[in-house]
Amino acid sequence: MEKKVNLDKYFALNTFSISLSEFLWGVGIPVILESTFLTVFLTYIKVTNFQISITSFIFTLSMAIVPFFSAYITAQMKYKKPATIISQYIPSLSVLLLGINLIFFYKGKYSYEIFLFYYTFFAIGLSSTVPIWQNYITKIYNPDKVLKGISIMMFFQNTGKIIGGLLITFLMAKYTLNEKFAGMLFIFTGILFFLGSSSFILTKENPDELTERKPFFSYYLFYFKQIIKNKNILYYLLQDIEFNMAVISLIFYAKYAVEVCKINVAIVSGIFVILNFIGAISANFTLGFLEKISLKLRYLFVKVATVISLVLLILSKNIIAFYIVSILLGFSRSGRIHLYIPVVKKLSHLNDASPYYAILPFIMLPFSSLLPIFSGIFLDKFSYLNNVYTQLFLIFLIITLISFIPFAKIDFEN
Repeated sequence: MEKKVNLDKYFALNTFSISLSEFLWGVGIPVILESTFLTVFLTYIKVTNFQISITSFIFTLSMAIVPFFSAYITAQMKYKKPATIISQYIPSLSVLLLGINLIFFYKGKYSYEIFLFYYTFFAIGLSSTVPIWQNYITKIYNPDKVLKGISIMMFFQNTGKIIGGLLITFLMAKYTLNEKFAGMLFIFTGILFFLGSSSFILTKENPDELTERKPFFSYYLFYFKQIIKNKNILYYLLQDIEFNMAVISLIFYAKYAVEVCKINVAIVSGIFVILNFIGAISANFTLGFLEKISLKLRYLFVKVATVISLVLLILSKNIIAFYIVSILLGFSRSGRIHLYIPVVKKLSHLNDASPYYAILPFIMLPFSSLLPIFSGIFLDKFSYLNNVYTQLFLIFLIITLISFIPFAKIDFEN
């Protein structure tokens, strides 16, 4: 039996390593992920709302399907660090190649098709790393230190995001948006992602105690049956539709701000992103370090933030309201991501919760993939209406309010 290291001894090293990784990823994320810049870029190349929703559909579909394979393939690896690093190189190189293509090979046609090709590989690559990464960052800590380590990591990630947002604001104000400019940003982002992925080399982990692995379908069928029997997990999935409302709002409120409210694209691409991440950092401190507040109350803060942001989008077109919405949606999205990993691990009662991290997005696929498509079609079909965006946000608000019913039934403590 291999000797195990004292993970508490390596708490500082592990936290530094993953924080450096997430900081570098954070600087690049405003360009390609959680990105108002991406929506502005796609608007610049004159794509429809439906085409914008396709990017979200591809990302969501990848997140629901690819993790099945990456989690299963790595389940029998005693050490997960190599898989964690290699899987992160795939999305890094995809973004880098997208930028290279736009700068050196783009001939004035098929901007959207080129983007979609490389974005698909980015989505597949990022999806492959999600269950491996989620499991790994809980694996390198003792259970009582997991939330603290993740909170520090997320702080540095969101600090990086703010810096990335400031860079985009500065560059968008100074330079004209076009394919070459976007290509430079994508190259810069790909390099940052690659360097950030390499930071995991410094981490220390303990080997997993391996058990005999069932065949692929039997393996996941076993855990699927466990999930179906777990009422807390099922209630959690039902209430999690609110997260989809927040994510889709982040996609379309930027287009709403530019097209309907006539807000400057530099503000939408940069300032909105910065405020998103200020909200995200606020979520990290509120949800990670206030240990005396119950887990359920912390999750309630996330859902209330989504409700308030949707109410403001429905009632006001004022730029100040958009600033507040940016902070609240950042708080909501990051807060849910922040709590998701420890909550699922706790509700699963498993030491290695990778199968849960793989299966749960698949169960939510009908909502997470089709709602963005529905939203894009809805906006295109009823574009002649002056208040089409507010009607969409009203639908989101109603769905979010309904999600409080299953949320109330979750027992977070037992």
